[in-house]
Amino acid sequence: MSYMAKSHEIAPEATPDTMPDMRRAGIVIGVLLTLVGAIWILQGLSVAFAPTSFMTGNRQWTLHGSIAVAIGLTIVRWSIRRG
Repeated sequence: MSYMAKSHEIAPEATPDTMPDMRRAGIVIGVLLTLVGAIWILQGLSVAFAPTSFMTGNRQWTLHGSIAVAIGLTIVRWSIRRG
């Protein structure tokens, strides 16, 4: 047996049975991050129906929210494409 065969036995690749679960988890995480980012954007812009907190009216949270939305959508897109 070669070294490569032994390392493959220790850390097998993902099987088709586990891929839908990983794909679903990526989609859920991406959607949640996108929603949180959208809330941060609304709070940073002081939108009337956004939840009130210390972030309200602080433009820095608009930037953080935009980054979170971009990352969240990227995770969703990547998760959908790998399936």
